[in-house]
Amino acid sequence: MSTSIHADSPAIREYVKTIPIFDQFPYLTVRFDGGMRQVLLLPTEIDEAEAFRLALVQVRANQLDTCLTLNAAAGFYFSIDPENPGDTNYSFTDEPPRGGILLHDGLVPAWELPDDNATRARQLVLKRWSEEQRSRGGYRTTSCPPPNSS
Repeated sequence: MSTSIHADSPAIREYVKTIPIFDQFPYLTVRFDGGMRQVLLLPTEIDEAEAFRLALVQVRANQLDTCLTLNAAAGFYFSIDPENPGDTNYSFTDEPPRGGILLHDGLVPAWELPDDNATRARQLVLKRWSEEQRSRGGYRTTSCPPPNSS
């Protein structure tokens, strides 16, 4: 007998919460294909309104689904409206993306980061995190441990 678990089930949600999240907030997570994503760091001192504006600029420039990740429990998902490419849809989430394969370079952000020690340290943490995740093959967010059989 096989057991089927819906992607929005409590078991899946709990499992996903165990997957580490990159913690150098705030940043954008741009989704390329499936679980392959690139993290674009935002300045640490940015206010939410400016972060939101930059996310919109980046989404419209790349035409790729993106999440503005403010912290481990708050973000905004953005996507281009397929019926009207000039429009961008967005929604709040309390579950920013986790898992997948994170890249640290490739896309060029629509902003400049400060050239200071704190920013360089965040960039180094991102590079190491990305390389470590790729060396493991990333985390699979589509599988879940079997449900308790109690």
